[in-house]
Amino acid sequence: MESSERLRLSLICSVCFSFSWLILGWITWVAQGCKAIMPFISDLDLYQPGDTIFTFGAIGSSILVMWFLFEIHAFRHKVIVDNNYGPFWVVFNYAALVPGIVAAVGCFRIGYTPWNIDVLAHGSYALDIFYGGVFWCISVTIITFKLLKGHSNFIKLISLRAFTSLLALVSLWQMLKTVGKVWNEDFDGDSWAALTHNMQEYCTNDIYPLLDKGALWEWVLIGSILVTFLTFIPEINLLKLENKFEDE
Repeated sequence: MESSERLRLSLICSVCFSFSWLILGWITWVAQGCKAIMPFISDLDLYQPGDTIFTFGAIGSSILVMWFLFEIHAFRHKVIVDNNYGPFWVVFNYAALVPGIVAAVGCFRIGYTPWNIDVLAHGSYALDIFYGGVFWCISVTIITFKLLKGHSNFIKLISLRAFTSLLALVSLWQMLKTVGKVWNEDFDGDSWAALTHNMQEYCTNDIYPLLDKGALWEWVLIGSILVTFLTFIPEINLLKLENKFEDE
């Protein structure tokens, strides 16, 4: 299997699998009588069958995303070396891999760390996913300028990737800003965690309306990162075609 085909397969598997379990988890949440516009993604991990879906989903996504990260790094590394773009871009391409790996590892570890059991560890892994994912989006967008500048489809490709990356960044900022108004020094975390013992009481409450908005921004954030993955499909086609012509 060619590297471009392997990259495309890793990309499609990562995105399809991740969206599938996220949507399935949300459907089971709503089907149990919970509010549709409420859950943080981690809330899906509180009750069955969402608990199982979240655990296997998060762990599966982390493995598939890790596969994609190494594939896109190797694919771009070849393009950088073959075109003699210099050591700076070789190193920068390696550096762009780091935040992605941090996010993927955080995703793996959060899969078996419910927030109502260990909120500090869970929060740490979640921030690894959020910050790592956003920094990865920004890093790969910067590399795109070098690899595709001058191509006829450059404006279209860079605009789409810049938009999804910017949306991820704005979503992260809005989410943290919103939940920060609730999760402050006056917030009673123990009472909030205790509320989860009664599913219907927790998943239908309106105690903190701002958390509903924060949860929506989290979904937009994760969705933006996954859609950024999809923006690589036209890049793969373009660079593969270019390399084919050069080989001939």
